[in-house]
Amino acid sequence: MNIFNNFKVGTKISIGFSIILTLMIGMGATLLLSLDDLKDDFIFLVEHDQPVLSNAHELAKLVIDMETGERGFLITGKEDFLEPYHTGIKRFNILIETEAQLVSDNHSQVVLLEKIAQLHEEWINKVGKSAIAKRREVNKATVNFEQLQKLLKGGVGKNILDNLRNILINLENSLRAKDNLEGVILTIKIAKNMVDQETGERGFIITGADNFLEPYHAGYKQLAINLTALRSHLTTADDLELLEQVKSLSEQWIEQAAKPEIAARRKMNANSVTMNDIVKMIQAGTGKNILDKIRVQLDDFIQTEKQLNLKRSKDVKYNVSFVNNLTLWLTIVGIIIGILLGIYISHNITYPLKKLTTMADNMADGNVQQIDDLQNITFRKDEMGDIGRSYEAMTNYFRTIIEDIVQVSQGLANGKLQAMPQDKYQGDFVQIKDSMEAALLSLSQVVKDIVQISQGLAVGNLRITPKTEYKGDFIQIKNALETAFSAQSQVIEDIVQVSQGLADGSKNVKAKAEYQGDFIQIKTALETAASKLSESMAQNATQDWLKTGQTELSKQVSGEQKATELAKNICTFLTTYLEAQVGAFYIVEDEKTIKLIASYAYSQRKGLPNEFQLGEGLVGQAVLEKQKILVTDVPEDYISIQSGTGEAVPKSILVMPFMYENSVKGAIEIGSFHEFTATQLELLEQVMPNIGIIMNTAESRTKMQALLQN
Repeated sequence: MNIFNNFKVGTKISIGFSIILTLMIGMGATLLLSLDDLKDDFIFLVEHDQPVLSNAHELAKLVIDMETGERGFLITGKEDFLEPYHTGIKRFNILIETEAQLVSDNHSQVVLLEKIAQLHEEWINKVGKSAIAKRREVNKATVNFEQLQKLLKGGVGKNILDNLRNILINLENSLRAKDNLEGVILTIKIAKNMVDQETGERGFIITGADNFLEPYHAGYKQLAINLTALRSHLTTADDLELLEQVKSLSEQWIEQAAKPEIAARRKMNANSVTMNDIVKMIQAGTGKNILDKIRVQLDDFIQTEKQLNLKRSKDVKYNVSFVNNLTLWLTIVGIIIGILLGIYISHNITYPLKKLTTMADNMADGNVQQIDDLQNITFRKDEMGDIGRSYEAMTNYFRTIIEDIVQVSQGLANGKLQAMPQDKYQGDFVQIKDSMEAALLSLSQVVKDIVQISQGLAVGNLRITPKTEYKGDFIQIKNALETAFSAQSQVIEDIVQVSQGLADGSKNVKAKAEYQGDFIQIKTALETAASKLSESMAQNATQDWLKTGQTELSKQVSGEQKATELAKNICTFLTTYLEAQVGAFYIVEDEKTIKLIASYAYSQRKGLPNEFQLGEGLVGQAVLEKQKILVTDVPEDYISIQSGTGEAVPKSILVMPFMYENSVKGAIEIGSFHEFTATQLELLEQVMPNIGIIMNTAESRTKMQALLQN
């Protein structure tokens, strides 16, 4: 690897990329060949196995279609049912040829297809064509049967017989009424003769056997005899008319129903082939046996193809697994080689950089004496070796400069302002030497100036200022000193004025000077003291105002006064003390009516009542709820405040009920141009219970006086 260290960094990186690229090309070529084989396998599965299996299943379906079409025709006799039969024959022959071409590489499968084709032809010739031909002969008889059904469904014979029976019943009833017993018996015989004819005719229609017509012919002859006999027993014209109708209807039934139906049945008997013949052909099982053989051969063919497809699928799966594993291992090997190669190249580059970085960190931390050994880097002939040798020369020079700066700094630390650089400085480092010498000179002057300022502060002289001419950053020292002196003077003056303000009890005393640094704590303490003093004074003023209001109100209601006088005094005092402009005093009468009894600067408006019911208006609602109601959006036509120069609507309306022992005694309504403050509302909350007691006492006193007078 020493030879590798002699290469340039760019050459090393190029060699690493070349190795990785070669591995990628090899992996790509291997995967391409494997995927090509896998593609061929998939193409064979898709273009061969799937069509073969699909066609085989379709052949099995076509066998069912042909059998279904043939059986449908045999059952119904309708030519439409033969469409699947004919279509299946054409499609079957085409698919057999297609399958033979697809499996031409498999001799056993070709033999199976040939057997299936032979069985198919055998079924067509021996079963399909012969059965269809016999069914068509049966259709001819079916046509005659349909004609017979049409005659029967027409109901001509039934209608004639129904009319005939009704007439015979009427004739029988007429003869019974006349006690003509022989006539009744002949009427019954005539009815029986018609029944015999109908029974014989229907038996022949059902069976087609001529012996069933014997009752028909016998009944016909006997009917003529009985009609003649009955005629001799009839005496009235109505009965004779009924008999003529019976004779006419019997002849109509013979000509219009019996003879046409018998003739239609004889046409049916002329056809020799019947459905029994077709049934016997089907029961022989020739067609079923041939179709079963076809199904067996198709099943064998499909099963063989499925096995071949399964084998090919397994081969494809194996190839897929092989390609996946090959891809995985090639990827893993490529990644491992790439990682190892990257680690080696990275280590070969980063190791010396790490060493140099450590040295730089040590130098940044001021640890120049503990720089690592550079021999493992300086012997190399690449860029890292050049950097190491340059870095080594730089660290040695820095060490020399630092040692010189240290000796100067130690001199300054020991109070030797005359210490000067001793080593030879080169290049830009000469500026360091010049700067150090100039700094030492300036520092000496600054130290002297600071000493004289410190001495002035020690004796309490805040007017002392720097004397030396400061340069560069030393000007900041001068500015800082001057600023410190100025800030201290302002802080001391501000503390004095705040302290005097607090001593005088001023609420608005504040620190005016601009405080900075730790002096901000002094400002915060002063402002906190002033704020707490102001809050305490405000709270005291509020309590004084509340107590004064209660005291003044007590004075207004002292002594024995009537309820109206008390109401007037209370309303006037509260309105003025709250700096409101209008007030009204209401009392509750009869526990339902709320009446206005006193007011202050109140002018009644048109349409506004002086009495309210519970829940009516703001006053009625406040009394009902026993809660105050405060309105800040007052309608223009509700109430107004009048003066000599005009009138205006108050901004806020407050309705507050007063109670005695949880019973509402009345309410006070006050209007103001300003919104009521929390302190004003608190005063009202405090005095309302007292007002309730006062008004209850006045009410009781009034009642007592009224009782005494009575």
